[in-house]
Amino acid sequence: MKKVLITLLIIFILLSTCWGEDINKLIIAFTNDIHGGVTAREATFINPDFPPVMGNVSSQLTYLKRLKEQYQDQGDEFLLIDAGDIFTGTPIGSLSKGEAVVKLMNYLEYDAMAVGNHEFDAGEENLASLSELAEFPFLSCNIVDKQSKELVNYVEPYIIKNLWGIKIAIIGLTTAETRIASFTENVRGVEFLPEAKTLQKYVDKVRNEGADIVIAIVHLGIPFDPNSEYTKMIERIEEGTLSAEDDMLNAIEVAHFTKGIDVMFGGHIHIGFDHPWEDPETHALIFQSYARGGTVGTVFLKIDRETRSIVGYEFPEYGTDLVTYFEEEFWPDPKLDSLLSVIQSEVEAGFDKVIGKATDIFTRGDASVNYAGYLVCDAMKEIAKTDFAICNMGGVRAELPAGDVTLRDVFNVMPFDNSIVTLSVPGSVMVELFSQVASKHSGLLVSGCKVYFDPDKKGKESIRIEIQGEEISPGESYSLAISDYIIDAYNLRYLEGVSSDIIRNSYNLMRDAIAEYIKKHTPVSPDTKPRWETLSSRQ
Repeated sequence: MKKVLITLLIIFILLSTCWGEDINKLIIAFTNDIHGGVTAREATFINPDFPPVMGNVSSQLTYLKRLKEQYQDQGDEFLLIDAGDIFTGTPIGSLSKGEAVVKLMNYLEYDAMAVGNHEFDAGEENLASLSELAEFPFLSCNIVDKQSKELVNYVEPYIIKNLWGIKIAIIGLTTAETRIASFTENVRGVEFLPEAKTLQKYVDKVRNEGADIVIAIVHLGIPFDPNSEYTKMIERIEEGTLSAEDDMLNAIEVAHFTKGIDVMFGGHIHIGFDHPWEDPETHALIFQSYARGGTVGTVFLKIDRETRSIVGYEFPEYGTDLVTYFEEEFWPDPKLDSLLSVIQSEVEAGFDKVIGKATDIFTRGDASVNYAGYLVCDAMKEIAKTDFAICNMGGVRAELPAGDVTLRDVFNVMPFDNSIVTLSVPGSVMVELFSQVASKHSGLLVSGCKVYFDPDKKGKESIRIEIQGEEISPGESYSLAISDYIIDAYNLRYLEGVSSDIIRNSYNLMRDAIAEYIKKHTPVSPDTKPRWETLSSRQ
């Protein structure tokens, strides 16, 4: 009996050894929504008093070098990918219109990236130039020319890598929300095809071309609560209100509707998950990292060379797929750090000039406590000399720190080149306008009034606007300062009573208005009185 057991143990060990020899690791490092976050910054969310420094791209390179040195000698392969939105959000990104970020990504040797909605922020021609500058492909299978209905010439729908004799297809996908999230002029010549339906077409295509493994890089996000959203999705499918034919889907919906995807890397929603979401039916894995740099996701896919398939995955020694490259742990690569300094000094000259002081931090939050947003609206209202000012929640991208305020701080708050538009409309139209914008994001940043919003009601019934405790008059005319983005993206010009002849673009950048306001009123202090109150008629 003992001999039998020993024999079985030897056979098991031999079989295990043979199986292990057929396994290789495909190491995939992934980023998304960099938004120009290529420079170092303090991680005040960890420790406000003594924040550790989240390294720049030079620290990212140090981390990537360690990965390659550790594993590539073992016959493993390495890919570096990004899920889009690479430049808008910082001076170095926005002022260079993405050129600086693409040059740095070239240095890091990215293998591919998906096109995000913010890649259109400087126009389609600029996007084409960035694609030409990049030493890696810009991927998207659902951006087509509006006239020819063919894929635009600055993207590729997919690439196929041949690793260990195994064909690995990588397909790119862009959110169809881009058509409403961008200025009309910037996307006038293109269409964004339905995500799941189009991705399925290309999954089938690469499978027919012999792809053994299919990876999708998508500028679509895993929602904040994936379990809850999955349940809602199934309910909508059963009700007949959601299908693969629809567009503006999230990553969970696309992974569910599309058959034949092994792994998906997402973005667009700026939250990272330390483990992948797996669709219960298709078993596609979705990975997603945090936004604005400082973090890189990493997963080791175990590839069985005999079955030509993924047989498992594991993470680096940190026990999670998300690695934050703190500067003290990943010391900046000196050559890339020097290149970054040169680029930054050229692009950001004068951005550290002090323009005023803030007595306290201007925080962000929901519409009732978004003090940075209140500051933006106050600046708009003052420079435009209007009764009211409004700004969308997503337009304010950072807090304003206490102490000395620089142009860089202002830029971080308002990185977009949006200008101030003024119009004069009756109070009734004002209420309709407020309700249309607020209904999309359950909140709105305002100046000059107090707003009560009931999300359980529809249209004009959901909004009450007061000035010094008195409701505005439906028939009286009021002047409003608003961003050109809201006018364009929310189609407000098509509201009854908002004709194009009363819309005046001042061509004053919102960012410049904020800077001038701070200079004039320094030191500035947060206005902590709530300007927005959300009610519920169901209470």
